[in-house]
Amino acid sequence: MDTTTRSTSTTTADPNGATSSPATATNTSATPALVPEAAPRFDTSSANATYANLTIDSFSPLIVYDPPMSVGTGAWHTPITDSRLSEIGPLSLRDWHLGTYMRSEMPNATIWIWFEGSELYLYGDRGPSYGAFSVQVDSDTTKELRSAYTPAQSMGGSSLLDAVRGLSEGRHKVGVTIEGPRTGPVEGSGFLLDYVVVRQRVGTGQPKISDVRGADLEKLSSWKAWTKDEVTVQQGQNVTQTKTIVSSSAKGESLTYSFSNATAVQVYGTRNATHGTYSVSLTSSSPSFVGSTTFYDGSFPCDFPSRTNNLTSCEWRGSVLKHAAENLDPAANYTLKLENTDVSGGGRIFDVDLIRTFGGNGVVLEPGSLAPGGSGLDVGSGSGGGMVDGGGSGSNGGASGGGTQNGALRADAMGSSFALVVLLWCLLFRDAFGLGSLYP
Repeated sequence: MDTTTRSTSTTTADPNGATSSPATATNTSATPALVPEAAPRFDTSSANATYANLTIDSFSPLIVYDPPMSVGTGAWHTPITDSRLSEIGPLSLRDWHLGTYMRSEMPNATIWIWFEGSELYLYGDRGPSYGAFSVQVDSDTTKELRSAYTPAQSMGGSSLLDAVRGLSEGRHKVGVTIEGPRTGPVEGSGFLLDYVVVRQRVGTGQPKISDVRGADLEKLSSWKAWTKDEVTVQQGQNVTQTKTIVSSSAKGESLTYSFSNATAVQVYGTRNATHGTYSVSLTSSSPSFVGSTTFYDGSFPCDFPSRTNNLTSCEWRGSVLKHAAENLDPAANYTLKLENTDVSGGGRIFDVDLIRTFGGNGVVLEPGSLAPGGSGLDVGSGSGGGMVDGGGSGSNGGASGGGTQNGALRADAMGSSFALVVLLWCLLFRDAFGLGSLYP
């Protein structure tokens, strides 16, 4: 059983306490959330290890909801289905990461978060309509009680709800359960998850990022009935990205990628009502590495009764994290296999748009920037940088703009942009300078 410690900035609500509200959490520093595929922020302060922050949105298959997200049960609400209003306006208009969240008021409804790393930070909403929730780590049956209640409704982005620290580096699961109305404390009964941030060990030094996408993904396919789509997808608030998505609706078809000199690997793709289950297997030549196969449910019930187009009914139509592994040995060889395992018989889709590795190969990107092949926009939050320290308010993944595809705005790019602006200005105002009209 792992030893865990909790953030002191999050209050523990006594289930037998007097009728009073828990104190407001005191968050002191910002932890920016990054949109999918954005370069992480590395912590290289230790001589023996480099750590990175990984943002997992509430829409990712790495997060499982029990009971499952369903229009029929009404257990979970999203910005599309949620009509509840807060004191400052509709929840759907708040500054949520990627514009999504999952909210419930059902007692005993549970969120399971699967991740690799040593720390996890839970971000969501606070206010008078929220109440007690418990947090359980791995196989430990002990549940620590928390409350998201505050007398005043939070504004803007998300707040830190809990921090789980002191885990051994590796694979873990955290369960968050809604406790429901309690006798005594003045509080609501709801819970809202926006995203989580995981701290992972990704090697030593400054890892480089190497991406496999587009035509290179096609070469990895064993698929006989694969489809390649060039699509422009939402990649965060005010950020769009044109990318190649490789997909298949045939059970058993797969992508296999062999790599080395890597300390971590991530897989990204889309998720909606047309998708099904898939598996991710990782094996290695290293005798100390224990191979694993993980199964995920890539479907998401976007098929709301009043909607006819499932894909466009989803709040989040961009990439999501579909798998992540860390703390790999750069001296070992690895094989990653992604397989469509859906057995529903309905031709459910599995797709991939990016396989990313960290290690000695590739390029060094500025934190928050998108890799070559993306929009090149800097998607880092404007609310601060640095590694997670257990405190702080969350932030959206909106674009701050201006980056090049390698994550840094170079002088030649700036000069070219300036020259283009001058040329356009001269063309528009040429008549005023006696150079003739732009139009006949």
